[in-house]
Amino acid sequence: MDIAPISDSDSEVDQGLDGALVTIIDPERIPYLRLERFTELYGLTQAETDVCRWIAEGASIAEIAERRGTSPTTAKNQVSMVLSKAGVGSRLEFIRLILRVLPPVA
Repeated sequence: MDIAPISDSDSEVDQGLDGALVTIIDPERIPYLRLERFTELYGLTQAETDVCRWIAEGASIAEIAERRGTSPTTAKNQVSMVLSKAGVGSRLEFIRLILRVLPPVA
């Protein structure tokens, strides 16, 4: 579950909205993320898009390195670059950002 505050201080929506966006995800039914919009928004390369998807899947540095055919050091640097481009400091913040940009609405 992720809860993100929503505030419409400029009254763009209507009468000054104050509320929250609540996202509930069933871990047994993880949606396929279409990352094209996200990668365009944050200027990610194709390799970084692959890393982005694997971060969202919960892959470890070792797993990312194996999938990319690189060393763990290179994979760690790629993960750091993806987080940096997205402006977040951790994988958890990154996943929350993905869910805000690409809400898994069925």
